[in-house]
Parts: sequence; structure tokens; C-alpha cells
Amino acid sequence: MTAKKKRTTKHVIGNILILIKKWQLASSNGVSHPFVEGIVFSNEGAKGRTPLFDASNSKTGDIFAYWKDEKSGILEISAPEPGYEIKAPKSMDCYFYKTIFCDYGTAEKFITYLDVTHLDVSKSTDFSDCFKEFGGNQEAEIHGLSAWGVSHGINFCGMFDDAFSENKTVDLDLTSWKFCQDHEIKMNRMFRRFARKAEEVNLNLGGWNVEKVTGFYEAFKDFACIAEKVNITGVDEWTVGQGNYISFSSMFENFAPKCNCQLDLSKWSKSGALLGRNYYFALGTFFKIKEPVWADRED
Repeated sequence: MTAKKKRTTKHVIGNILILIKKWQLASSNGVSHPFVEGIVFSNEGAKGRTPLFDASNSKTGDIFAYWKDEKSGILEISAPEPGYEIKAPKSMDCYFYKTIFCDYGTAEKFITYLDVTHLDVSKSTDFSDCFKEFGGNQEAEIHGLSAWGVSHGINFCGMFDDAFSENKTVDLDLTSWKFCQDHEIKMNRMFRRFARKAEEVNLNLGGWNVEKVTGFYEAFKDFACIAEKVNITGVDEWTVGQGNYISFSSMFENFAPKCNCQLDLSKWSKSGALLGRNYYFALGTFFKIKEPVWADRED
């Protein structure tokens, strides 16, 4: 039986953080709008609610923001009619980066809750710094990443760089992600400084075929740097390419230095020694990482 094709909005969503800032700065009868602390991308439609602002990129009237929970500061982004996924732009570069809003010097407000289940990124190619520095308190959450189809993505550099910096516990399962096999992919700094204040980190990256990835530079550098419980699964089974220009340098430098997490990456080279730049690959990990076999190369 053929799976039913998802319906998406005709137009893409605009830069939601800029749109929210503009809306927050606007006032109604001298009363400022409440701060937004969470965003839910929905396919449920207007449900009789009055739209707060047009969230489409070209003000085309097919994507709006509504209150989902005004008291808690949760916005819902949806098409007016139910059943439509929200079409994301091709470039998600810095799309949710930091997400800080300043109250004219009196306080900082963070968007710390995201539900991106119905944000359709199937045509997006650039995810660089998408969630960089996301999260400003211990309860920061992102739901729905497992529903993302990232198979057109070619740039994941810094996607989660310094994300979840205040959380005490972080759980992230990205096993559903399938990557492009037709173009070179970059994952430099993808999880650098990830969950740097967490006490426990669980990250599942099983099933990733990274054969087309040419850049792993600092991908896990300073990962979970104070956590005593770290469980990163699937990485030891990755299908890594055998290219001549792959950068593995500092990939696991200072990786989870406070925990007993061990990684055996010897399977990466089971088809032959890896040829790529690997300076400081696992520097500071105190023999917790068994490296693949490296081939000699000429610079």
C-alpha cells in the first residue's frame, strides 16, 4: 500500500525568530505582548483562533501564528486549514540559534521549548548552526526531531554546537535520520560543546550512514565535558567513507572527560585503513577511545 503523501504549505515559513521579535515589540493599546517561551509547529489549523501575525516568508497568508497557551508563552505555527505540514526554507542556517529575547535590558527571555514535528525540512539542504546555543535553562526541550527527513541535507556544521548548555539531563534519539548519498556532507562541529553542564547525556546516532561525510572536524570536541554518565550509541557502527580529503582532526578531543564512556571505533577501518586528517583525533580522552587504523598520508 502506497503511503499517503504529506501535504505541505505552498509557501515556506519566514524567519520565525525575527517575526516574533517584531510582533513582541509591537504593542496594542500600550500593552506589550507576552514573551514567547515555546514554539509548536502544528498541522491542526486555526481551530477558530484569531491569528497573531502572518508567519509565511512572503506574507502570503498560508502560515500564521496563534496562541497555543498564552499563559505559558507557547505559540503555535500552523496553516489556517488542518492537515498541512509547515514547509521549511532550504537554508536552516542559524534558524533557532540562541533564541534569546531581551526585555530592554531588564531581563533575558529564552525560547526553551520547541516541537518541530510538523516542520517539514525534506527540501532543506543547510542545517548549519540550526540549534546552536539553543536552551537557556535546565528544562530546554526539542520534540519531533525524529520526524525530520534530512536526506537532502549537505551541511550540518555546528547544528547542535553548545546546545542544551544548562540542562542537567539530555536525551536525544536521531536514529531515524537518513543522509544523502549523492553529495559530499559536512558535519564539522556538529555536537561540539554539547550539553556542557549536564550530569547525564544519552545520544543515539545508530544507523547513520556517513559514507559521504568529508568533514568531522571537532564534531564531538568538548562533548558533555562535566557529565559523569554518558551513553552515546551507534557511533561505533558508523559506515565511514574512505576518502582522501576527510577531516577527522579533533573529532573527539576532550570527549566526555569525567565519565567512563568508552568507544571502539576500530570498525570504521574494517574495510581498510582510513586516509584523512586526524590530528588530535581523541586528545585528552585518556585511552577511552579505541581509534580506527589510520593510513599514512602525504600533506
